Amino acid sequence: MSTMYSSLFSKMFETPGGDISTVDKTTFGWLIHFRWVTALSMIFLISIAHGIFAVNISLLISALLVLLLIGSNIVFFLQLKRGDGRYFRLSSALMMFFDVGLLTILLMQISCALNPFIVLYIIYVFLGSLLLRPKCAFGLVVFTVVCYTDFFVFADPMVMDDAALRKLAEAGMMPPAEYMAAFTFYADNIEADLRSYILVLFTVFVVAIVIISFLVSRVRLSFEGQQKTIKELEKVKNRADKLATLATFAAGAAHEFATPLSTIAVASGEMLYHLREKGGSQDLIDDSRLIRDQVNRCKEILYQMSADAGAHLGENMETFKIRDLVGNILAYFHQGRQQNIIFSNQVEDLQFTMPMRTLMRTLRGVLKNAIEASEAGSPIFLSCTMNDTHVFFQVQDHGCGMDEQTRQRALDPIFTTKVPWKGRGLGLYLVQTMVERYGGDVVLESEEGIGTTVTMSFARNMVHSVLPAN
Repeated sequence: MSTMYSSLFSKMFETPGGDISTVDKTTFGWLIHFRWVTALSMIFLISIAHGIFAVNISLLISALLVLLLIGSNIVFFLQLKRGDGRYFRLSSALMMFFDVGLLTILLMQISCALNPFIVLYIIYVFLGSLLLRPKCAFGLVVFTVVCYTDFFVFADPMVMDDAALRKLAEAGMMPPAEYMAAFTFYADNIEADLRSYILVLFTVFVVAIVIISFLVSRVRLSFEGQQKTIKELEKVKNRADKLATLATFAAGAAHEFATPLSTIAVASGEMLYHLREKGGSQDLIDDSRLIRDQVNRCKEILYQMSADAGAHLGENMETFKIRDLVGNILAYFHQGRQQNIIFSNQVEDLQFTMPMRTLMRTLRGVLKNAIEASEAGSPIFLSCTMNDTHVFFQVQDHGCGMDEQTRQRALDPIFTTKVPWKGRGLGLYLVQTMVERYGGDVVLESEEGIGTTVTMSFARNMVHSVLPAN
């Protein structure tokens, strides 16, 4: 049971994504240092109230509160030293709720509504809004307002009993007798005015707590949003770097293999010519044709690698209709496979302006993957839809599907489940690279034994999609 609650609390207060951020660790350290200051402030407050103003407070309870604060802070300090960041957020929340409660108990003992140490409430709200998740920070704000309200309701406007007056007289701080007489005469009016002033102070204080909490929370969320954007940009940069590496590799491979492949192609052609002319055996003729075909295949692979790795960057922009695009893609497949591809056009005569061959190659590759993953004769569904901001191409099959591990790695470069001579592991990675260049994304949904759905989106403003007038 304790393990279950520990897991639950850790999920409530952990950093999104499961990582312990530098902000969490730094703020946790600040909070520990602030608690040492708070402990010293409490000791100073108790000393002033009891020693100088002779306020009737319980030294035993006050000392116990300070010791609880110091003891818990030692525990949290040791946690920080160990570097155990799994429960930084939970520990921070517990210590802030705990400190607000201790502060309220101590202030209620002194029972002075104008106590300057109520500013500690604001500091805890500020730190809570900075460190805790929004729901927990809101809970701290509510708890703080409730504690301060209780303190305000039960506190006197000003503590001034006989013992306190004696202390002031001994310290030479008492005003002349005539002033004290006037003060006593107008005491009721002064107390009423003071309560009105404290009520205004209470309202301003609560409003300040709420505003500070809201602003700090918004700043934190904005900061987290910027951090997320930076990470996404770093991902895009890493993908671009990988793509540049692939392009360099493809260009180098094409350069290195071009001469020997051309020599083999010429030699195999001459062999085939002489065998035909001099009546060579059919087996040798077939072997020569096989050599020539495999050389052409190697050239095609090198060309495709070069094209996929970045040749489309220099491709001319074209304006074309979606229906024409899909028609050209289907023409690539033989008649039997064409019949299995079911196209649903929900965008009518929508026009794109972008490199057409790049988009054709991308969709054709996804369709080819779907066909290879499905049984012979199984239908493949291709659809095109749009909303106000994006156009979507969706390819769905009912093939073998992917397990969770394969699905998570499917978009990685050089990852493939195919046999080496049937795939290079670049298809979906290059699809994602291309659609991201046009303001979109690739969403991959797959379940083992049921099938796979690949959804590609394109930002309409980046592909200049328009519906021509009828």
